[in-house]
Order: sequence, then structure tokens, then C-alpha cells
Amino acid sequence: MGKIIDDERAQAIGLDFVTAIVLFMIALGFVYSSLPGIATSYTGESTKMYPIVDRMSEVMVKDSSIGFAYSINMSEGSSIHNVLNATKVNETFVFNSIGPARVNETWWEFGDGVTNETTSTTSYENITESLVGRYDCYMQIRPTVFNDTGVDMADDHVDGNVSTSGDLVMIERIVIMENDYYKLMIWVWG
Repeated sequence: MGKIIDDERAQAIGLDFVTAIVLFMIALGFVYSSLPGIATSYTGESTKMYPIVDRMSEVMVKDSSIGFAYSINMSEGSSIHNVLNATKVNETFVFNSIGPARVNETWWEFGDGVTNETTSTTSYENITESLVGRYDCYMQIRPTVFNDTGVDMADDHVDGNVSTSGDLVMIERIVIMENDYYKLMIWVWG
């Protein structure tokens, strides 16, 4: 028969050993459960959409023929990057203001169902088809210095026009229009 250990020191070492094994097993389980998230990248739709949205924003601010960049010389097709042509913006986007048209209280928006005299659902479909393909998009041009009331109203418009289900990509670019700095914000979802 085996001998029963009466030594307290030997029992303490055995208890420490069991505790160490349990802690090691818990740590091993944690590493094992988190490893797949580290080893495999996210393969959702947004990984496909981000390059499209980035290209779209580049076209918007750098191309005077398709986008809204200010053209230096129409015959050469050259444009000033990140400087928007206010006439093109006003023809395509819907102008919003919360009071007298001061710079920090106005913004422009473009999206499905956002129309004015010059923008129709057809132009929305044409622009989105050429720039983002099968995805839906919504755009805003906001001042970089925007008062709280304007931010709240513009955010309400975003909430009403941008889908919250599925994958969503948002890009923001700083642009110049009429000697003021603005943020071009683009949301694309699909």
C-alpha cells in the first residue's frame, strides 16, 4: 500500500502545483479562443468597399471632369487638387442652412431622396453607378468649424439617410471651397 503523506510542506507544494496547472490551462484556453481572431482577417463587405470609397473620394476632389475639383484650364483638363468648384457643388448637392448663410452654419448633402431643382433621382443613380457601383452612398460637405446646432442638424440628416444595417464605410477629406476649409464626408454601405 501507498504511504499517506503527513508532511504539511509536501501538501502545500501539491496544492501550489494544482493551482499552477489550473491557471496554465485557463491561460491556454484564452489564447486558443482568441487565436482565430488574430490569425484570420475580417472578410466582411467593408474590406471590399473601402478601396472603392477611397477611390471615389479621390475622384471627387482631384478630377475636374467627373468630380468637383476646380479646373485651372478646361482645354488641358488640369485641376487643383482638394479645391472644389462651388458651382458644380451647388448644381449637384442640396444646400442647407440653419440661418443667414454664414460659413459655419451651412452644409451641402447628396444622397438618394435628397433632391433640389437641379438634382434628381436619375442623377443620383448615374453618379453612384459610375463612382461606387452597386453600393448606396450619402455625402455631406461641412465646414471644419461648425456650430453645435449645425452639427446636430447635419447629423440628423446622416441618421435619416445612411443605413445602419450591414457594412458601412465612411471617409472624410479636408477640402477648400470659396477660400474656406470644409470636410467632404462620404458614407457608403451595401
